Amino acid sequence: MSGSESNLGWDHAASRTSAADALVKIAAARPAQLAARETARRSKLPFKAALYRDSLLWRTEELGRSALGAYDRDDHVAGIVLTRATIETIAALNSLHRLVTRYQGGGIDTLDATLMSMLMGSRVRDDRPDAINILNAVDKLTKTLPAFRALYDQLSEYAHPNDAGTASSFAILNTVPLGATFAARGEQYERRAWLMIECLAASLMLVMPLYVELVDAGPAFARQCDADVDGT
Repeated sequence: MSGSESNLGWDHAASRTSAADALVKIAAARPAQLAARETARRSKLPFKAALYRDSLLWRTEELGRSALGAYDRDDHVAGIVLTRATIETIAALNSLHRLVTRYQGGGIDTLDATLMSMLMGSRVRDDRPDAINILNAVDKLTKTLPAFRALYDQLSEYAHPNDAGTASSFAILNTVPLGATFAARGEQYERRAWLMIECLAASLMLVMPLYVELVDAGPAFARQCDADVDGT
């Protein structure tokens, strides 16, 4: 951030540091490989859950790192789009966390269908199950963090070619004479930068607690899935 922003009261140094620190931890936690035989004795469902879990971690790191780079370059519309995608990925991780940690057994067919929608779902391929509804996942996370959906909706205004993501981001309007000056910062630069980095930092700090709890829940989840298989 520039010195002029600090003078205006929009100093985001702490949030920028939090986002960077969270990304270092996420990058370090990414697994290099995953062996199905190590996830469960008989059931394939724990492998599916672990594959989705680890893929989400890799996706979060790439999106978050790219968003932070866009923030540093003042490419805020691109950064906000990436931040929004990061939030969606973390919402999906939270949905997986709820599915795995709350599973009590006895619903293996429903569990498999849900995991397949998460892992293999598609909106365009007829040979794949329907993809999960990401807005439902965002709303589930909002139950834990009440402001989450409201912030997501604000990011969406920039992600779409609405006023926030077009003229307000790239033009400064003049009323007399009527005209516009185009610039990378546009209008409301400080607020846009604040929205992006605060959302990015706050969402990234959720990742490792969710991921670690999912890893820790893996053995019990595998035992339950194996018991379901043995009972069929």
